[in-house]
Amino acid sequence: MKYELLNTITPGTEAWDQVVARAKKNHERIIVLAAMPNFAGILNQAGLKGVSLIDRVCNRTYKKDDYMFFDRIPVPTGAKIEMNEDGNLNVLYDGDKIANVSLYPNTRRAVQDVRYLNPDGTLDYIEEYATDGSHYTNIYYYNNEMQEIDFLDMQERPVLRYYLYEGVINFVTIENPVTREVTAKYNSVREFVTAEMPNIVKPNDTVTISYMGIELDALGQTNSHNILAMVEDPFDEHHEVRGNLQAILKNDIKTVQEVQVPVIAYQELQKTDLPSDKLKLLK
Repeated sequence: MKYELLNTITPGTEAWDQVVARAKKNHERIIVLAAMPNFAGILNQAGLKGVSLIDRVCNRTYKKDDYMFFDRIPVPTGAKIEMNEDGNLNVLYDGDKIANVSLYPNTRRAVQDVRYLNPDGTLDYIEEYATDGSHYTNIYYYNNEMQEIDFLDMQERPVLRYYLYEGVINFVTIENPVTREVTAKYNSVREFVTAEMPNIVKPNDTVTISYMGIELDALGQTNSHNILAMVEDPFDEHHEVRGNLQAILKNDIKTVQEVQVPVIAYQELQKTDLPSDKLKLLK
């Protein structure tokens, strides 16, 4: 199997367009690491197949051509929903606003999230919905600061939890949704994705990454053939070869076996004293 590994997807960017073209040409599937309630919708629009690491952990599936209509959101009996000029919604109860509702772009009815408010107007919690209308996450706040993200299975039971301290995810757990027993613990998202990636990627697979961030870390325990197809300039602002790229070319980072770069970058890198046996022209 061939994969393109991304942290997240930003439709409409040159980088995503390049990935789509390469994935179609090479018959690749997309793997995404970050939370993306709209992942299935984006892949459908692009005509691609793929897997979300979080969805796999939570055993999530998606229904095609379905969504959460805004009049189906869970609100108290007697609550009213009013539409703003920007197309998003407010939920009113006894004359007070108790929630804000965001809709998916380019729709007038598909719910993206519901942001429930405390009486003082600060955030209480958020319910996120996937593009097919299934309940995706609960995100909890205290003093208007995010504290915890619970990723849900198809029965709306927490499976994966991110805990935050001062805005940073510093603890991750996976639990059995039936017994609530914690089956795995990690001290960071990087540790979590690195441990889980070998459950998706097998030794005979080929994985292409475009960036040397968490995507590179995620390959740390894989035995697949891994390619870096660079979209970044291989040189930093001081015209020094970027640190992770140096480590890859020197084979200090052994999890990437091939580095594909454009012609000009290839020529410039050939002028350095770095090994060039991993260098290839970008296809």
